[in-house]
Amino acid sequence: MTSSGIFLLTVNSGGATAAIGFVQANASIPRRPQSTVTVNYLGVQSAGNLNVVIVGWNDSTALVTSVTEFQGQRLQPCHRADVLSGQASQAIYFAPNIASATANTTS
Repeated sequence: MTSSGIFLLTVNSGGATAAIGFVQANASIPRRPQSTVTVNYLGVQSAGNLNVVIVGWNDSTALVTSVTEFQGQRLQPCHRADVLSGQASQAIYFAPNIASATANTTS
């Protein structure tokens, strides 16, 4: 941790060290219940990066059955969904070492 309280993370891959950084975000907030929600990344995705998807919903009984990226790869859950009984739920999914993709590709 730096003196400013910010964590600096680096990754060493194949002898080269590169800083880990946040690249982009996008969201979708449907106005009515949906069985599928599509969200596009607004920028290019670089091969080998990590995708993290956070899904939240105003319900404590429905379940997310899968999160799939544009090439059909299923993202893996980080852990069981967090549930606030009677109110809301949230789940986090990830896909390491992604393939490259152009901007506005469905994630």
